[in-house]
Amino acid sequence: MAKKFKKGVWLHNIPKLGGKQGIDRFVKRYADAGFDLLVPCVKNANGLVDYHSRIAAVNPASREWDPLEYMTAQAKQAGIKVHAWFCVNLEGDSGKLLAEHPEYAALTPDGKRARTGAGWFTCLARPEARNYQVRIMGEVAKNYDVDGIHLDYIRTGDNVCFCKICSAMFKKVAGVNFKESRWWQREIPGWYNWRIGNVTKIVAGVSKQCKKYKKELSAAVYHAFPYTMITQSQDFPGWCREGYLDMVAPMTYTPDPYMMQAYTRGHIANMEGKTELWEGLIVGYHGSKSKSLLEEVKLAKKLGAHGAMIFEHHGISDALLKQLARI
Repeated sequence: MAKKFKKGVWLHNIPKLGGKQGIDRFVKRYADAGFDLLVPCVKNANGLVDYHSRIAAVNPASREWDPLEYMTAQAKQAGIKVHAWFCVNLEGDSGKLLAEHPEYAALTPDGKRARTGAGWFTCLARPEARNYQVRIMGEVAKNYDVDGIHLDYIRTGDNVCFCKICSAMFKKVAGVNFKESRWWQREIPGWYNWRIGNVTKIVAGVSKQCKKYKKELSAAVYHAFPYTMITQSQDFPGWCREGYLDMVAPMTYTPDPYMMQAYTRGHIANMEGKTELWEGLIVGYHGSKSKSLLEEVKLAKKLGAHGAMIFEHHGISDALLKQLARI
């Protein structure tokens, strides 16, 4: 008997749902459509969290009530899983980590803080920065009735960090100052494997917490492996081989089904069946036309992926959801 093809959905911005009634509608919507997993973002790019943390700074919109606690309770009743989504290596000035330690911000080669969207990357060569992330995810694994933790931005960012610590390591490994180096000198194994090791320490730490509290661990990762090892310090097949992850969702965000198939085949080959593969597919690139997205979901199923993760809830129309429910 063929295994069930699973479906999940990412949700940015829980407060945007509009309180408890909005969460009720959200949970019911996907439970009725036969989805298996809800992945609400509880640690945002600005470093604020949408649950009652004793460690991180709480989003003002979530201080009077606990959205994560309420959502998990409703999802349990509806028979659908919840993985709490963390934008791991992103912090904002209003978040606790950089507010207390601005020196932990990652630096670009020209000495500026490395920014993406609403947040700053941090220097993962610093144990304090890594341990903070493990602690807040461990806090949710311990105190909330979630089914799992979901890692996002579990990477270094483009061409960072080049703070004093990282610059010294680069010179030690490459033999030259990074400002004097050529682009190809930044692809030496000693350099990118050291950076991968810093990211992997977070994954291993969170995995230990998840196993302790009997939670699953999933991750959203860059789709272009193995080049992501160099550009983002991300070795997700390695994390699978070590048994850290229960599910991986490569962000295969392309409107081209042919390209999507090529990436999916690569993911299947590199992961070697060590953990579940849910292809991450996006609504936004397809605009109001759902034909290519639906085709990609069907292709993921045909190629042997365990499921599909859809980015994201706010772009999924009722008509599209009805069609997804049939796959």
